[in-house]
Amino acid sequence: MSRLTPRQQDVLRFIDQYTREHHQSPRIREIATHFGFSPPAGGQHVMALERHGLIDHNPYREPCLALTEAGRAALTETVQPWHDRQKTRIRTIPQLRERLQEIQRYWERQAQEKKLDPVVARAVILSLRQVERQLEHDLDLPPGD
Repeated sequence: MSRLTPRQQDVLRFIDQYTREHHQSPRIREIATHFGFSPPAGGQHVMALERHGLIDHNPYREPCLALTEAGRAALTETVQPWHDRQKTRIRTIPQLRERLQEIQRYWERQAQEKKLDPVVARAVILSLRQVERQLEHDLDLPPGD
């Protein structure tokens, strides 16, 4: 699902799952309620999916939201998350720093390969850096390299 935010991917999956379970597409209000955001934000996600050509939105027919062939194909794509490797328990501060840097490199790669919205990836990277700085401050550690 290239160039979609993780939330848009979740909305696409939700539309597909809801349609399969209820034999009708969800209303925008139901999408918003499910994800805990406002109805206008739900509409924004639907419009974004429509712009990507993943859904067809026609409020005058039922189902008003229908996945396109590209939308169905996007659901079958798998994204290899950074945490798909064997999980190990973090026991030391250097291990924690290394894990944070590993996550940061993953997000940088995803943005470079255009698999994620660069603005979202940049926000996550900045958040990770802030977490590392906060740990250094709280634990009175020397800054990491």
